[in-house]
Amino acid sequence: MVNKAFKIRMYLNKTQRNQVRQNVGCCRFVYNFFLNERINHYNAVKEMKSYQDLAYALPFLKREFPWMCNAESTSLQQTLKDMDLAYKSFFKGNGFPKFKSKKNNKQSFRMVMGIKIIDNTHLKLPKLGIIRVRHGFDLSSINKIYNATISLESTGKFFISISTLSEVKTKPMTGLNVGIDLGLKEFATYSDGTVISRIKFTQKYEKSLAFRQRKLARMKFNSNNYQKQKIRIAIVHEKIKNQRVDFIHKITSSLTDDYDVICIEDLNASGMIKNNRLAKSIADVSFFEFKRQLEYKTNWYGKTLSKIDKWFPSSKNCSNCGNKKEDLTLADRIYQCNKCGLIIDRDLNAALNILTAGTAGLAYSILDGS
Repeated sequence: MVNKAFKIRMYLNKTQRNQVRQNVGCCRFVYNFFLNERINHYNAVKEMKSYQDLAYALPFLKREFPWMCNAESTSLQQTLKDMDLAYKSFFKGNGFPKFKSKKNNKQSFRMVMGIKIIDNTHLKLPKLGIIRVRHGFDLSSINKIYNATISLESTGKFFISISTLSEVKTKPMTGLNVGIDLGLKEFATYSDGTVISRIKFTQKYEKSLAFRQRKLARMKFNSNNYQKQKIRIAIVHEKIKNQRVDFIHKITSSLTDDYDVICIEDLNASGMIKNNRLAKSIADVSFFEFKRQLEYKTNWYGKTLSKIDKWFPSSKNCSNCGNKKEDLTLADRIYQCNKCGLIIDRDLNAALNILTAGTAGLAYSILDGS
């Protein structure tokens, strides 16, 4: 049994759409109000205000601002919990929580009670009533719903993500292991010689985006036509994102079908994207999303993911004799070993080294008992 989330498109009437927007606004107000309260309290007495004090104050805030009663009650409590978690994580070394803005591309809130499945095309939600949904799976297969996140995308579409505990069958073992070298020239090169070509999703729609953005720049700011044009631009960005995520889903699913042990480099995607020359290309290939999907899919289906250190010189080492070629540059696409004379594609050589290091790391962890 694993935790799964099903994201479903919702089709709301005008009243329901307004209700969602009001709920989002109430949750944003609660988050910002109590974050400000905590900051002021800490500046005054140099100690952290407890979550219990904030939760106790929430009913009094609703009395002071009666319009907050329009929001679903558990969504306000969940917002308060999210703020509390974000604030406490700052003292553990994470970034300080930011105040929420109306201008965020995605507005959402989470509820935990009263979510019911009517039939395969309808749900019943607190404050919203019965809503029509569209999806690609059987809703009746969902047993217990833990919570649901309702989101309003920048395209004007409404979605609900249902979190539930589902049974996932492990995939049959194949006895095969693979090392994967990720890159910008080719998306991935496997240690068995398979090459996954890179699709330049952003470049595919660059002209379309530029045309729409030029039109937006000539419009009166915040006019009706301005808002409509922003949605047209958001739809193009949504199309790029959906195609990219679908591409990665297909690759990660096929990897868990074909291999038992998958070895990859633990790349620092957030650090790599700071390179001004390569930031656009790195963002387009989504290394982080690829690693994220592999992590949970290998866990679901009984396969093993081995991550090697990001500083491991997979490209510079010879996969045949282990000799390290210090003078290797990015322009060298063919690896020529100075010691044993091996001539091999640079990415394939790196994938073979990743496989060797990944399987050796697994063997050591088993012997070490960790």
